[in-house]
Amino acid sequence: MAETGEVVVESRQSDGVMVARIGGCRALFDERVIRKVRESLFQLAATPGIRGLVIDFSDVTQFGSCLLAVLIDLDSTIQRTGGSLALCGLGIHIERVFQVTKLDQRFSICKDEPSAIQALRQNEPDLATRQG
Repeated sequence: MAETGEVVVESRQSDGVMVARIGGCRALFDERVIRKVRESLFQLAATPGIRGLVIDFSDVTQFGSCLLAVLIDLDSTIQRTGGSLALCGLGIHIERVFQVTKLDQRFSICKDEPSAIQALRQNEPDLATRQG
């Protein structure tokens, strides 16, 4: 996968949770790319009946503060509607950014998609009874 390219946000529903995987671009710094990711994630979060969103960063190795701002805004928006957000697939460098900025205390950060879905279920009892 190229360091920069056309970003793609793939999505699917799994057990009542929307799962978004960011791909196509390993380094997310370009303003146009960040705008596209933002639009895609907010659109997914607004999907009727979705109360949990997992964002999988497995294909991303770097991103800047603009994406952190998007994630903070997205988390606030989802919480206002009674939903939850979880992040997974963070590489060691990205995870370190969350630790240094103390954002690891705000976000549910999980190793992989199944553990992220499980974390959302534990935080949101309604998700535990939903079927995908």
